[in-house]
Amino acid sequence: MGIQDLAIVPQEGKPSIVRGFLGLTPDIAFAGDIVYYTSKSSRPTLASLFLSLNAYILTNVQKDESADDDNPHHTQTTYFLKRQVFIAGDSSVTDPQSAPRKSSAYLELSSSECHRFPFSIELGPDIVPSLPGSFTWDYSKNASASVVYELTATLITAPKLLRSAKVITTSEIVDVPKVDPPNVIKGETTATNIVHQGVNEFIQYNIHLDRSIFGLRQPVGFQIVDISPRSNDIKINGLSVKLVQHAVIKSAGIAHEFDTVLNEIPEGSSAFTQASSVRWSGAGELIVEKAHRREKNIQIDALSAMELETVIIWHSVAIEVHIKQHSSVCLEIPVWFMDIDDETRKWVVKHCGGVKPEALVGSAFRKVR
Repeated sequence: MGIQDLAIVPQEGKPSIVRGFLGLTPDIAFAGDIVYYTSKSSRPTLASLFLSLNAYILTNVQKDESADDDNPHHTQTTYFLKRQVFIAGDSSVTDPQSAPRKSSAYLELSSSECHRFPFSIELGPDIVPSLPGSFTWDYSKNASASVVYELTATLITAPKLLRSAKVITTSEIVDVPKVDPPNVIKGETTATNIVHQGVNEFIQYNIHLDRSIFGLRQPVGFQIVDISPRSNDIKINGLSVKLVQHAVIKSAGIAHEFDTVLNEIPEGSSAFTQASSVRWSGAGELIVEKAHRREKNIQIDALSAMELETVIIWHSVAIEVHIKQHSSVCLEIPVWFMDIDDETRKWVVKHCGGVKPEALVGSAFRKVR
């Protein structure tokens, strides 16, 4: 690091700043060290050192082409958590312009040394259950959304003769993943069958899914028992099935909708058969093999279903029935996807098997459908 550099790091021997796990522990803490490196020629006096935790939802959506201003994007930051703790020095010194030259609480720092200041910000069961996990989501260049936990250290050095007080800041974005044990257990150990059947203006249908809750590399098996036209003048040309991620991003008071196909079995696949001159059937599996990960950290949710103030993400299995007289008829079946890795999923099943599965979280589906 450079001369008089400031950094936020885990405690020595610890892999992460975060203690605890959202969804698994009743409380969590952000604990580590603020490290200040002094040069050979410098012996600064530390007036004060503070650490703040800011957690927020960041959304960015491209504006309509008709917008008449120079900024092509709507960007909105919604804070849901703010904490600040005093670390060292004089707690009354928050502004370098008003910092006194001397105080009994100031710390004289030696030169050419790595000074470590431990910190801890604890969050209890009154707030932890409501906190969202870290995630990032991008839709090409048109939109993005993220939940960010950011630590910022602010160090103020005392003024000296012919030298004013100096402010040094540094920030660190911390990964705070979250899991939903009841749904992980339910998705891993229980066949959550869905039967989707009925009629509409064009067709009658009977479709089964073998699970409604799934994670990375867990297949969602579908069986099309029957899709048939309702009248002789309707001809079905073929079928296709997609696993779709739906997102509603709210920015500047406007809700923007985006759909992303995560996996697809296209029309013409051998998974679909025409059982008679009019009746179609088929079977297959849809799977999410790979989730997005931010390079610096181990895990950042990018695809998980969620419902936040400005971001709603949900998923569906979409069966498209291609009809000669029309472009297609789409049958959507909601499913619940959790973007956690195999190792975490197995650990949750092993250690949290006594958790009673709660009712499926369906509010996101109801709100936007």
